[in-house]
Order: sequence, then C-alpha cells, then structure tokens
Amino acid sequence: MSWRNAQTHCRSLSLDLVNILSEKQNEEAHNVSTSQIVWIGLFKDPWGWSDGSNASFRYWNKGNLILIQQNMTWIDAMTYCREHHNDLVHVTTKEIQEEVAEKAKNATSPHVWLGLRYTCKLNFWFWTRSTSACYQNWAPGQGPERTYNCGVTGATEATGRQQWVGLPETERLNFICSACAS
Repeated sequence: MSWRNAQTHCRSLSLDLVNILSEKQNEEAHNVSTSQIVWIGLFKDPWGWSDGSNASFRYWNKGNLILIQQNMTWIDAMTYCREHHNDLVHVTTKEIQEEVAEKAKNATSPHVWLGLRYTCKLNFWFWTRSTSACYQNWAPGQGPERTYNCGVTGATEATGRQQWVGLPETERLNFICSACAS
C-alpha cells in the first residue's frame, strides 16, 4: 500500500507509523522485517514524523546524494566527498542517473563532477571505487568512442540532456557526493 494508506490504516487502529528516534529503535525496526521494505512515519515537508514530531535522528539508506555547490577540481571534490560523506557519486543505473540529473539542476556550474575517471595508458573509463556497471549516459562524441589526454575525469551536464562528458580534472565544478548511512 502507499505511505498515506499505511498511515491511515495505522491511525484507524488508534496507532501511527513508527517513529525512529535512536539507533536502538532503528535496529528494532530493522529486525521486524529484514526481507522487505516497510513504511515508517517519516515524511518530507520538511522532514518530520507523521505524528507531527520533529525528525532529529537520521539513518538514511546508503546512496543518498548530496549536491555540493562549491567549485572544486575533481581531485579536491573526491577528497571532500571521501572526508565528509562517502565518495563522488557512481552512476551505475538509470535510476541513479535520474537522481543525479535532479540534483544537478540546482548546480551553480555548467557541469557537475562524477566519480568517473579516464586512464590514458589503458584507454578506458572507470568508477573510482571499482564499481562495475554497464549503464552509460555519454554525450555524443564523448566516452569510450573517443581517446582523451591524461588528466580527464567525468562530469554530467547540469542542464539540457544531462549527459556525461570528459573534462580536464583541473576545471572547477560543483559535484555530487554519495552519503553513507549514519
């Protein structure tokens, strides 16, 4: 059922969807159902619990994306993401690309760094954490069909078709980090 229907059902029983306010409560909720995804009382408007209380405890699923609206070189962006979050985003599915495209719309630079790097010695593109994926979203004339100079890294267009391009790693762009659950 939808989140709203689940909330209505719980309230018809004089209950509500669960609020998770601590790591212990999160573990208890996780132990209730490890084989499927279940609704909890969290909703965005801004983030709060369905009973109206504030949502101060957060335990987000891995892969949440964060647009950093600071212009940095690719190396500095990767370092920033690894120190403050998880890594530069790896776009391994169409669904992740759609999330990246939504985030990139709010960028203050024309492109946004991804965790994609080109090796000129071996002439191929790779994700920085050895993530394997078949999904690609290259702009025409970009990607594997082209040979690049050394020092080229991957970015996505912030607007338009939001396809991937190879740019010198010294350019200064906004970037998208993936966040670990915390």
